[in-house]
Amino acid sequence: MADRKITDLTALAAGSQATGDLLTIVDVSEGAAADKNKKITVESLFKGIPSNVGIGTSSPAGDLQISGSGDRSFLITGGTSGTTSVQMGDSSDADAGAILYDNSNNSMQFKTNASERLRIDSSGRLLVGTSTSQGNKSLQIEGDAASADNPGSILLRRGLTSAEIGSVVGRDLGEISFGTQDGDIGALILAESDGTMSSGDSPARLVFSTTADGANSPTERMRIQADGTVKIGTGTGNPILMLNASTSGTSVIQMGDSADNNIGQIHYANSDDSMRFFANNSERMRIDSSGRLGIGTSSPTSKFDVEVATNTGINFTNISTAPIIDFKANSVESAGRIRVNEASGGGVMQFATKTTGGTITEAMRIDSSGRLMVGTTSPGPTAGKQLTIADSANAGITIRSGTNAAGAILFEDDTADRGEIQYSHNGDYMRFKTAGTERMRISSSGTIFLGTSNSTHNTIANTSQTAKLELSGGGGGCGVIELYGGSHGSNSKEIHMHTNSEHRVKVSQAGQFTIHPDSYGFGVRSQNVSNSTIEAFFVAHSSTNHNNGTIVYANYLNGNVVNANNSYGQLSDERLKENIIDAPSQWDDIKSLRVRKYNFREDTGYETHTQIGLVAQEAETVCPGLVQENSVNEGDVVLDGDGNQLESTKRVISSVLYMKAVKALQEAQTRIETLESQHADLLTRVTALEAQ
Repeated sequence: MADRKITDLTALAAGSQATGDLLTIVDVSEGAAADKNKKITVESLFKGIPSNVGIGTSSPAGDLQISGSGDRSFLITGGTSGTTSVQMGDSSDADAGAILYDNSNNSMQFKTNASERLRIDSSGRLLVGTSTSQGNKSLQIEGDAASADNPGSILLRRGLTSAEIGSVVGRDLGEISFGTQDGDIGALILAESDGTMSSGDSPARLVFSTTADGANSPTERMRIQADGTVKIGTGTGNPILMLNASTSGTSVIQMGDSADNNIGQIHYANSDDSMRFFANNSERMRIDSSGRLGIGTSSPTSKFDVEVATNTGINFTNISTAPIIDFKANSVESAGRIRVNEASGGGVMQFATKTTGGTITEAMRIDSSGRLMVGTTSPGPTAGKQLTIADSANAGITIRSGTNAAGAILFEDDTADRGEIQYSHNGDYMRFKTAGTERMRISSSGTIFLGTSNSTHNTIANTSQTAKLELSGGGGGCGVIELYGGSHGSNSKEIHMHTNSEHRVKVSQAGQFTIHPDSYGFGVRSQNVSNSTIEAFFVAHSSTNHNNGTIVYANYLNGNVVNANNSYGQLSDERLKENIIDAPSQWDDIKSLRVRKYNFREDTGYETHTQIGLVAQEAETVCPGLVQENSVNEGDVVLDGDGNQLESTKRVISSVLYMKAVKALQEAQTRIETLESQHADLLTRVTALEAQ
């Protein structure tokens, strides 16, 4: 910069410094107060100085350049209610562009063409096209109210060459991401090319991704393809499309064409929780809140209800094979099936069911002659039977009628009823007729009437109540049941049962049941499969009726034992015991026992669900006293996995196991208390050391 000199100073009255004055010079050589202050103007001070200004540099590249190796700043301050700004423009419009900071509301404003375009308010919200925040959204965009083509929008556009545009399907065109401060992306919306793109041809798709709980990167959940197809899920998850309406509103999916875009509809009515299906603008099918399906009716009364106005119904047609209706439960295999086969010019209707663990098998059929066969496909060797029931085990018929009605099996000819078996629900009795006349009755209390129906006791052909009824097998009294009446002395009103000429069971007149076994005591055997809902033995009580009551103890066919009081005990009175000493440690035994998961083989007859417990042979190696060997009951056939007959089986004595576990638990408690004491001592020592 060339040297300059000051050649002229203008006198300045006290307190009259102008805004444009840069320096005030005090001249102390003159005596008059008015002449002491002199000024230098900006114009005169910088006259002839180059226009570029450099701070921290001697060769500024622009009108103003601030340079340095450390932090640098450009500071503009104003009043607490004023505005500081940087303005840009030309000689005719000096503030056409501007950056302003309003100290009154702490907002940053950006202007173009002398109008505010963008604002950052005091809360950090970015406002585009508006100066007023609506709510707490971080980005708010408001369009031009005077222009219908500018409602407020965001354009993400990627710069691609002509070769890049047409080269790759799935090229990213723009992305909106949602994440957290740690950098993880929680969700994103991605635009991709969805075909070969060229000038005037820009097929694109939108991909929507979210991040699952426990993950840190998004996974695609939905996409809208270039042709408008909406895909939810990628084939690896469980996609969900949710339409939420008010509690009294309806969620609707509409389908149709350009002429009638709602001719097909699916409705979900929240008012009654029903799903409704429309075709040709009319409701055709409904699923109500109870899961009942109605076709042709809006009020189904059963799981599947079809109503038609004409003589039409459900038609099943199969050209190549027989039509089939399958009924499936939780498995993919059919649990039930109805099939119609054409045979010899007639139709045969077959009904099949699936046994537990088995395959679907025909259980019943109606042949072309109308004959009903249950458990067989053949009417049997005797012609003319309209009902045939067959089973390799037990077979039977169930007849169900009203509580005040009767169920009956009638035998008749062309003229009248000849024979009848009838059960009356009103009186709970069974009666048998021949030649139209009742011959036998079994009352609700089990009383048997032969030849009469009006006695209050078991009666055979009106014999005296003092008589003895004896039911026996062959000679010698091998098997005898004796029912004594009122005049038989000490045996009055008792029931005795004998086997092999020996007295085995007695029921006294007071109802006391006594068994006198040679070997086995009392047992229950059933031909039913093991079942947790059937009691093999139970104890019940009632304050009003000994024929029913509340079950308080039960053994079920599957081996489960239920005790209503949750109480099991053992004889433990000290007065009954001797040689009482403390049990030794059970710690090692309990640690060595292997708790296993297992299933019983299906051929054992036991339930085959997964159980947890001990294996007797394994437990026996640890503690022989835990295991007991029992002989197989006479007549039972028990095989091992190789098909060998077992003479005995082993079982774990749970009561011993429980006591060993209690002892081991006591030992564990002692060890815990010792460790706690040691820990407390160590903690005291550490605290003392830390204090030093």
